[in-house]
Amino acid sequence: MAISKKMSESLQVANLIATLLVISIHYNTKRFVDIDSIDGWNFLFQEFLTNGIARIGVPFFALCAGIFFFINYVDLNSYKSNVKKRVHTIVIPYLLACSIIYVGDYFLSVLVRGEAYEVSFSLMVRDIILAPLSIQFWFLRDLVFLVLLSPVIVFFIERLRWVFLAFLSGLWFVNFTCPVLLANREFVRIETLFFFSMGCYFVMCHRDNWESWFKWDSV
Repeated sequence: MAISKKMSESLQVANLIATLLVISIHYNTKRFVDIDSIDGWNFLFQEFLTNGIARIGVPFFALCAGIFFFINYVDLNSYKSNVKKRVHTIVIPYLLACSIIYVGDYFLSVLVRGEAYEVSFSLMVRDIILAPLSIQFWFLRDLVFLVLLSPVIVFFIERLRWVFLAFLSGLWFVNFTCPVLLANREFVRIETLFFFSMGCYFVMCHRDNWESWFKWDSV
Protein backbone atom coordinates (compact mmCIF):
# COMPACT_ATOMS: atom_id res chain seq x y z
CA MET A 1 0.00 0.00 0.00
CA ALA A 2 1.31 3.45 -0.91
CA ILE A 3 1.21 6.48 1.33
CA SER A 4 1.12 9.97 -0.13
CA LYS A 5 4.26 12.05 0.24
CA LYS A 6 2.36 14.83 2.00
CA MET A 7 0.84 12.44 4.54
CA SER A 8 4.19 10.73 5.15
CA GLU A 9 5.97 14.04 5.77
CA SER A 10 3.15 15.27 8.01
CA LEU A 11 3.21 12.13 10.16
CA GLN A 12 7.01 12.21 10.40
CA VAL A 13 6.97 15.81 11.65
CA ALA A 14 4.17 15.00 14.09
CA ASN A 15 6.08 11.93 15.24
CA LEU A 16 9.18 14.02 15.94
CA ILE A 17 7.10 16.47 17.99
CA ALA A 18 5.53 13.54 19.86
CA THR A 19 8.99 12.14 20.62
CA LEU A 20 10.12 15.47 22.07
CA LEU A 21 6.95 15.63 24.17
CA VAL A 22 7.60 12.14 25.55
CA ILE A 23 11.13 13.15 26.53
CA SER A 24 9.90 16.40 28.10
CA ILE A 25 7.67 14.42 30.49
CA HIS A 26 10.82 13.24 32.27
CA TYR A 27 12.52 16.64 32.48
CA ASN A 28 11.29 19.47 34.64
CA THR A 29 12.62 21.33 37.66
CA LYS A 30 10.26 19.66 40.11
CA ARG A 31 12.22 16.44 39.56
CA PHE A 32 15.37 18.05 40.93
CA VAL A 33 14.22 20.44 43.64
CA ASP A 34 11.65 20.49 46.42
CA ILE A 35 8.21 21.29 44.98
CA ASP A 36 7.56 23.66 47.90
CA SER A 37 10.52 25.80 46.77
CA ILE A 38 9.13 26.26 43.25
CA ASP A 39 7.18 29.39 42.41
CA GLY A 40 3.49 28.62 42.11
CA TRP A 41 3.07 29.76 38.50
CA ASN A 42 6.27 27.96 37.48
CA PHE A 43 4.98 24.72 38.96
CA LEU A 44 1.55 25.09 37.36
CA PHE A 45 3.08 25.82 33.96
CA GLN A 46 5.32 22.76 34.14
CA GLU A 47 2.42 20.59 35.25
CA PHE A 48 0.30 21.89 32.38
CA LEU A 49 3.11 21.26 29.88
CA THR A 50 4.66 17.98 31.06
CA ASN A 51 1.67 16.29 32.69
CA GLY A 52 -0.92 17.83 30.39
CA ILE A 53 0.00 18.65 26.80
CA ALA A 54 3.06 16.36 26.69
CA ARG A 55 0.95 13.33 27.64
CA ILE A 56 -0.44 13.17 24.11
CA GLY A 57 3.09 12.34 22.92
CA VAL A 58 3.05 8.64 23.81
CA PRO A 59 -0.34 7.84 22.23
CA PHE A 60 0.45 9.73 19.05
CA PHE A 61 3.93 8.24 18.78
CA ALA A 62 2.52 4.73 19.13
CA LEU A 63 -0.26 5.50 16.62
CA CYS A 64 2.22 6.78 14.01
CA ALA A 65 4.52 3.82 14.64
CA GLY A 66 1.61 1.47 14.00
CA ILE A 67 0.63 3.23 10.79
CA PHE A 68 4.17 3.27 9.39
CA PHE A 69 4.72 -0.38 10.30
CA PHE A 70 1.48 -1.83 8.96
CA ILE A 71 1.33 0.32 5.82
CA ASN A 72 3.56 -2.28 4.12
CA TYR A 73 2.30 -5.31 6.04
CA VAL A 74 0.72 -7.95 3.82
CA ASP A 75 1.78 -11.36 5.09
CA LEU A 76 4.54 -13.05 7.08
CA ASN A 77 7.06 -12.39 4.30
CA SER A 78 6.40 -8.67 4.49
CA TYR A 79 6.52 -8.99 8.28
CA LYS A 80 10.07 -10.31 8.05
CA SER A 81 11.19 -7.48 5.77
CA ASN A 82 9.53 -4.91 8.03
CA VAL A 83 11.28 -6.34 11.08
CA LYS A 84 14.64 -6.16 9.29
CA LYS A 85 14.03 -2.49 8.52
CA ARG A 86 13.15 -1.78 12.15
CA VAL A 87 16.38 -3.42 13.27
CA HIS A 88 18.25 -0.63 11.47
CA THR A 89 15.87 2.22 12.29
CA ILE A 90 14.88 1.39 15.87
CA VAL A 91 16.73 -1.51 17.50
CA ILE A 92 20.32 -0.48 16.65
CA PRO A 93 19.84 3.23 17.60
CA TYR A 94 18.02 2.12 20.77
CA LEU A 95 20.82 -0.26 21.81
CA LEU A 96 23.50 2.28 20.90
CA ALA A 97 21.90 5.07 22.92
CA CYS A 98 21.24 2.82 25.92
CA SER A 99 24.82 1.49 25.78
CA ILE A 100 26.27 5.01 25.74
CA ILE A 101 24.16 5.95 28.76
CA TYR A 102 25.21 2.74 30.54
CA VAL A 103 28.92 3.43 29.95
CA GLY A 104 28.48 7.06 30.99
CA ASP A 105 26.73 6.01 34.20
CA TYR A 106 29.53 3.54 34.92
CA PHE A 107 32.33 6.09 34.57
CA LEU A 108 30.35 8.75 36.44
CA SER A 109 29.77 6.38 39.35
CA VAL A 110 33.30 4.91 39.48
CA LEU A 111 35.53 7.84 38.52
CA VAL A 112 33.57 10.83 39.78
CA ARG A 113 31.65 9.50 42.77
CA GLY A 114 34.06 6.71 43.68
CA GLU A 115 31.21 4.23 44.06
CA ALA A 116 31.35 0.48 43.53
CA TYR A 117 29.69 -0.61 40.28
CA GLU A 118 28.66 -4.21 39.88
CA VAL A 119 29.13 -5.40 36.31
CA SER A 120 27.88 -8.68 34.85
CA PHE A 121 26.32 -9.84 31.61
CA SER A 122 22.87 -10.25 33.15
CA LEU A 123 22.98 -6.75 34.66
CA MET A 124 24.10 -5.28 31.33
CA VAL A 125 21.17 -6.99 29.58
CA ARG A 126 18.83 -5.58 32.21
CA ASP A 127 20.20 -2.02 32.17
CA ILE A 128 20.64 -1.75 28.39
CA ILE A 129 17.84 -3.85 26.87
CA LEU A 130 15.11 -4.80 29.32
CA ALA A 131 15.07 -1.82 31.67
CA PRO A 132 17.28 0.96 30.26
CA LEU A 133 18.81 3.33 32.79
CA SER A 134 17.38 6.25 30.84
CA ILE A 135 13.71 5.64 31.55
CA GLN A 136 12.51 7.95 28.77
CA PHE A 137 13.50 5.19 26.33
CA TRP A 138 10.78 2.89 27.63
CA PHE A 139 8.47 3.73 24.74
CA LEU A 140 11.13 2.61 22.24
CA ARG A 141 11.57 -0.59 24.21
CA ASP A 142 7.81 -1.17 24.02
CA LEU A 143 7.86 -0.50 20.29
CA VAL A 144 10.50 -3.20 19.73
CA PHE A 145 8.32 -5.77 21.48
CA LEU A 146 5.18 -4.61 19.65
CA VAL A 147 6.90 -5.00 16.28
CA LEU A 148 7.77 -8.58 17.20
CA LEU A 149 4.18 -9.21 18.31
CA SER A 150 2.61 -7.55 15.26
CA PRO A 151 1.33 -10.81 13.65
CA VAL A 152 -0.70 -11.42 16.81
CA ILE A 153 -2.13 -7.90 16.65
CA VAL A 154 -3.02 -8.37 12.96
CA PHE A 155 -4.74 -11.66 13.80
CA PHE A 156 -7.11 -10.01 16.29
CA ILE A 157 -7.63 -6.82 14.25
CA GLU A 158 -8.61 -8.73 11.11
CA ARG A 159 -11.05 -10.96 12.98
CA LEU A 160 -12.49 -8.73 15.67
CA ARG A 161 -11.82 -5.26 14.23
CA TRP A 162 -13.28 -2.48 16.41
CA VAL A 163 -14.28 -5.00 19.11
CA PHE A 164 -10.61 -5.71 19.79
CA LEU A 165 -9.88 -1.97 19.91
CA ALA A 166 -12.81 -1.43 22.26
CA PHE A 167 -11.43 -4.13 24.55
CA LEU A 168 -7.97 -2.50 24.57
CA SER A 169 -9.48 0.95 25.11
CA GLY A 170 -11.28 -0.37 28.18
CA LEU A 171 -8.02 -1.72 29.58
CA TRP A 172 -6.33 1.61 28.83
CA PHE A 173 -9.17 3.56 30.48
CA VAL A 174 -8.78 1.61 33.74
CA ASN A 175 -4.98 1.86 33.48
CA PHE A 176 -4.51 -1.91 33.25
CA THR A 177 -1.07 -3.15 34.29
CA CYS A 178 0.49 -5.96 32.28
CA PRO A 179 1.14 -8.92 34.64
CA VAL A 180 4.14 -10.07 32.57
CA LEU A 181 7.26 -8.35 33.86
CA LEU A 182 10.78 -8.05 32.47
CA ALA A 183 13.38 -6.70 34.87
CA ASN A 184 10.52 -5.56 37.13
CA ARG A 185 8.93 -3.54 34.33
CA GLU A 186 5.82 -4.26 32.31
CA PHE A 187 6.47 -6.30 29.18
CA VAL A 188 4.36 -3.82 27.20
CA ARG A 189 2.32 -0.92 28.50
CA ILE A 190 -1.35 -0.91 27.62
CA GLU A 191 -1.09 2.67 26.31
CA THR A 192 1.44 1.81 23.60
CA LEU A 193 -0.32 -1.49 22.78
CA PHE A 194 -3.70 0.22 22.33
CA PHE A 195 -2.53 3.03 20.06
CA PHE A 196 -0.12 0.84 18.07
CA SER A 197 -3.08 -1.50 17.46
CA MET A 198 -5.21 1.50 16.47
CA GLY A 199 -2.65 2.30 13.77
CA CYS A 200 -3.02 -1.30 12.59
CA TYR A 201 -6.81 -0.92 12.52
CA PHE A 202 -6.75 2.23 10.39
CA VAL A 203 -4.42 0.66 7.83
CA MET A 204 -5.69 -2.94 7.74
CA CYS A 205 -9.42 -2.22 7.92
CA HIS A 206 -9.58 1.04 5.93
CA ARG A 207 -6.95 0.48 3.25
CA ASP A 208 -8.62 2.69 0.65
CA ASN A 209 -9.50 5.71 2.76
CA TRP A 210 -7.43 5.61 5.96
CA GLU A 211 -5.68 8.90 5.13
CA SER A 212 -9.03 10.72 5.18
CA TRP A 213 -9.20 10.09 8.94
CA PHE A 214 -6.24 12.45 9.37
CA LYS A 215 -7.16 15.15 6.84
CA TRP A 216 -8.89 17.95 8.69
CA ASP A 217 -9.27 20.02 5.52
CA SER A 218 -11.47 17.29 4.04
CA VAL A 219 -14.22 17.94 6.60
